[in-house]
Amino acid sequence: MSFFIRLIRLHPAVIAGVTYRNSCPEISSLPAFLFVGGLCGCLKVIFLLTRRQKIDSPEYERLEDTADDVTKDAVLTRFFNFTDIGLSVILMIWFVFGSIWLSQLEQPAPTSDLYHPNAWCDNVLFAFSVYVLISCYIFLGITIILCTILVSLFVSLSL
Repeated sequence: MSFFIRLIRLHPAVIAGVTYRNSCPEISSLPAFLFVGGLCGCLKVIFLLTRRQKIDSPEYERLEDTADDVTKDAVLTRFFNFTDIGLSVILMIWFVFGSIWLSQLEQPAPTSDLYHPNAWCDNVLFAFSVYVLISCYIFLGITIILCTILVSLFVSLSL
């Protein structure tokens, strides 16, 4: 359990979201984007590791899941499936919101000035947010390319 607490505590997006929570008045939702995205990502990893540990245990027996099945394993499996889907949907929606919020902002001023006191955003927060989104886009692109290659190989081999 202490591993899970360390995982949440040390996640860089959660740390950046909390540390720089008041450092971007131009787009005040940017620290929340990092915090919520990092927290949901940590929860997703925790649930995946817990599920993997449960499946790898020797006493686990895979049973068919039916609507009448109310055993502990069936309820736990449904809970993990529901949470996994829910967290995936939240992360996708949050990714879209983060993309929209960052697209509204060009390179911001690192400090406020007299005429525009709320038109600034910390450089570290902005750069980290851009890094998170770019790495997500790269991962998404690689996933799409690999899926396309696998589908084309499967179709060509089945012909």
